[in-house]
Amino acid sequence: MGTWGKGIYKSYDGMDFDIMANGTDMKMYGKHITQIVIDPNPPNAVYVATEEGVYQSRDGGQNWIETNQGLASTDVRVLHINSNGELYAGTKGYGLYKWEQGVWQAINSFGKWGCLWPIWDNRVMYPYTSLLIHSEDNSKILLGSFPQGIFKSTDGGTTWRESNIGWTNDGVFCLVHHPQDPEIVYSGTYNGVNKSLDFGEHWEICDEGWPDEQWVYAIDFDFTNPDIMYACSKNGENEGTGRDGFHGTVMKSIDRGAHWFEITNGLDVNQEFYALIVDHFNPNTIYIAAQWDGMFISRDGGNSWNSWNEGLTNHVPATNANNVTNTMVISADHSILYFGSWGSGVFRRMITPVLPVNNLSADLRHHQVILKWQFDDLNNNFSHYNIYKSTEEFTSIEGMSPYGSISSASATTFEDMYVEPGVQYYYAVTTNDESGYENDHIYVLGPVVLTGEEPAIEPGENCDFSGEGTVSINDVIAFLLLARDNPEHSRLDWNGDGIYSIIDAVALLLDIIQGKCTGGTTLLAAADSLDSAPMAEKLSQSDIEYIEEAITLMNLTDEQMTLIYQALYGKSRESSLPKSFSLSQNYPNPFNPLTTISYDVPSGKPVHVSLKVYDIRGRLIHTLADGIREPGVYKVFWDGSTKRGGKVSSGVYFYRMQAGEFVQTRKMVLLK
Repeated sequence: MGTWGKGIYKSYDGMDFDIMANGTDMKMYGKHITQIVIDPNPPNAVYVATEEGVYQSRDGGQNWIETNQGLASTDVRVLHINSNGELYAGTKGYGLYKWEQGVWQAINSFGKWGCLWPIWDNRVMYPYTSLLIHSEDNSKILLGSFPQGIFKSTDGGTTWRESNIGWTNDGVFCLVHHPQDPEIVYSGTYNGVNKSLDFGEHWEICDEGWPDEQWVYAIDFDFTNPDIMYACSKNGENEGTGRDGFHGTVMKSIDRGAHWFEITNGLDVNQEFYALIVDHFNPNTIYIAAQWDGMFISRDGGNSWNSWNEGLTNHVPATNANNVTNTMVISADHSILYFGSWGSGVFRRMITPVLPVNNLSADLRHHQVILKWQFDDLNNNFSHYNIYKSTEEFTSIEGMSPYGSISSASATTFEDMYVEPGVQYYYAVTTNDESGYENDHIYVLGPVVLTGEEPAIEPGENCDFSGEGTVSINDVIAFLLLARDNPEHSRLDWNGDGIYSIIDAVALLLDIIQGKCTGGTTLLAAADSLDSAPMAEKLSQSDIEYIEEAITLMNLTDEQMTLIYQALYGKSRESSLPKSFSLSQNYPNPFNPLTTISYDVPSGKPVHVSLKVYDIRGRLIHTLADGIREPGVYKVFWDGSTKRGGKVSSGVYFYRMQAGEFVQTRKMVLLK
């Protein structure tokens, strides 16, 4: 018989008379014994599990030997000898071991998962629910499971071991690490939140303030102050069915999870909350995906919530009806949210005014660095790119001045000719919108180092100026915009005469038509250019006006002119123009802080257009347009400012367009 700290006792008469069996040196006295097993062959062989490890005696308890070789933890709770005489040990938090050739060997923790759990209404056990890779050492991985808890790998996933020392509550829903210290890990469980300070080696509970039996689906941080945390849950009472009026909650902590409090003002807690994301650009903005009511947004750190379902045709997020769900994710650049609906596909929504660039790369040529990138102007509000350059590595553009700027969204290259071999250079490219917002979520490219042996660019080498991977008339348009934004670019000397002129644009056009280009599949026929969206849809009004002016200087034939206009508009110049005056409803509406107003001027003569904003009393607030406009489609923006530069309050406003005899007024709502 084993005792807790008082040693081992042995009896020959059914425990009527006991004698101590702690060994001649009293080795077993003081040990915290959890189990004793007797080897049936020979019967004098005894094995003891304790919190201090495994001990064995070959002489019925007269002498004891410590046998802990190979154990990751000495806290052993279970011993078992099978019919083949093989000895197994179960540890607290470090899995199962087998005694082989004088050492304990860890048993593979994985296999035969996904079975039913009979102790809870035959509930399915989830093999894995979440995976967390150490941000500074990718050989270290944590894997969450139900109901086995945490498994850890320190060799990139080749081998795994149980890692549940101090773990409380069974299954795992999510794993996240502290933004500034990847060793600090939080796990959402079936009963609150657990925390580890050493990447899963040891765990402690940290859910003070949480209601009982909360299944915590998501945890996120304020990245400017990671002491502030947010989490959302499903009420797991009554075997996961919750209770009437309370099926989930949203919580906040301001002390790294030591204490929590509810933040549900504006939310109906008679539903579950599946996903929560904190905005990386404005940490007071938080997004929630709810069971029935779709998306919610808080702009004040969770103090209040508002519905955020504009554009969602299905408000119900997709779950597999088995609690393991991932209904909302954010893009790697923190610019787009994706919402998975129940049966209606995936929806996306931009959460920044303008997207950042992506796939920034560099081509190295003789005394030149040619930057290339990609960009999608989803909001059609692009203003310009800023290019940043430094000989020292940087992570933020704060305090830096742009090295160069490009005002065309389609001009996704920049040539830097002021570089020297052997010098390290670092580059970043930002996007800016028409309101003056600069998306400073940057990827820094570098170090970029020239050797001095790079080849020079040959005239006519590559016709793909648009970056589309094909050669078409679009490249002539991109060529003209490049000439405007970067007139010293070496590729502009297309005919190799040493200078750039409009003749180079004509030479490029002829090479494309005649199939003399490299750089991609050449689209020769005019109709081929219609397979993709017309270039005008990707350009600003000033870009289009510049292109049309440049075309008039190229002295083109009617056939060549038709090719250009088909690439630009998808049809002839005249047929692309509006047929009548119109004033569109502003978007978004209601809005905060910026809205877009579009209006059309039909084909014909230029006309004077005025577009003015009035308050509900008829007082003039701002003039958005007042001058002669050529036929075309126009967009203007209003940010709630007055004609003197002040800001108006929330309320209803009217905007009125007058062009000749055409007059139209529409209503819009500003919500702050």
